[in-house]
Amino acid sequence: LELVGQYAWLKADEVAAGLDDEYGKEFEIYANYTIYNNLTYTVGFAYFWTGDWFKGTAAQNFSIDDNYLVMNALNFSF
Repeated sequence: LELVGQYAWLKADEVAAGLDDEYGKEFEIYANYTIYNNLTYTVGFAYFWTGDWFKGTAAQNFSIDDNYLVMNALNFSF
C-alpha cells in the first residue's frame, strides 16, 4: 500500500498589466494498492482552488468555480 499527498501553489512568471499572477492552488491525495505483482488498484482525489489569473479582466468571468477530481483505476502491467 502506498499513500501519496501533494500540494502545489501555481503562479504565472509574467502577466499583462491589470491581471493577477496566481493560477491557483491544488491538493491531491491518492493510494496505490498492489493486488498482485502485475495488478495495481489506484484511488484518488484532487481539488483545485482556481486563482484570479483565469478570471482575466472581463466582469462576466468573475464567477469561475473551483474544480475537483475523483479517480479510480485498475492497472495491469506485463
